[in-house]
Amino acid sequence: MDTNLVLRDGTSNLTGDATLTDMDLTPMNEVSYLHVIVPSVSSGDTLDVTADFEDVSNNTLQQTTIPQITAAGHYVVPLFCDHPSLTDLSVILDVTADDTTAVSLGGVIVYVSTSRKS
Repeated sequence: MDTNLVLRDGTSNLTGDATLTDMDLTPMNEVSYLHVIVPSVSSGDTLDVTADFEDVSNNTLQQTTIPQITAAGHYVVPLFCDHPSLTDLSVILDVTADDTTAVSLGGVIVYVSTSRKS
């Protein structure tokens, strides 16, 4: 895994919503893959993940949303945006707790790769 493409390294637990740092990106010629590794999910907690393709003014050009995460696992979604104004990719993590206990998703890792498997 190229550490330059790691948006969240999992060294701290994900305890709430987060918008991960913009990754510089130009109009794409090939598909890339967003990897989300979730080590644990408490009963009733959910995680929604959205890839937000943006222009230089942070205006959304296109969004890709993966199905809601309700279980631990390694989730992979293809990413592609060839909009001519594309300059950045942000990843939005939206956490919903079950309202009875603190959210517990563990050290969630998020990265972008050219491979579906890595």
